Parts: sequence; structure tokens; C-alpha cells
Amino acid sequence: MNLNYVGSVAERFMKFRSTLATEENVALNIFNAVLLVIAVLTPILRLISGVHWFTDIIGGILISIAMLATFYNVLMMDLL
Repeated sequence: MNLNYVGSVAERFMKFRSTLATEENVALNIFNAVLLVIAVLTPILRLISGVHWFTDIIGGILISIAMLATFYNVLMMDLL
């Protein structure tokens, strides 16, 4: 995957978030709350429904954290 593409997607997402923040702080809080609820409920519901084993979910969470840290660092390098 091209890192320029990853950076541009992350940059567009950050611009969208900053647009919400400038319009009204309430909109940004609602957006963040919805993302948090989705991030928390998805692994729990997958475990309850029996779609994945517990170790699969833990592995997915760890991979997601690593990817988020990588994308954040790429975005910060582009902004500097």
C-alpha cells in the first residue's frame, strides 16, 4: 500500500474531525462517542455471538492498536 495514500486518507479524516470541532464542540463529542461505542461493542458482540474466539478478539485488538499507532505516526510525519 502506498504511504501517500494512507497519509491522505488520515489527513482527510483529521480535516473532517477539525471541521466538526470548528463548527461546534458538541458535534465532535457526538462523533467521538459513536466511534467509541462501535469500537467497544464490536468485539463484545462478536464474542457473544460466537463468531470469534476470545484469542482472536484479543489479537484483533492488539493489531488495531498497532495500526492506529502507525497511522498516527505517519500522519504526524506528514504534518511536520
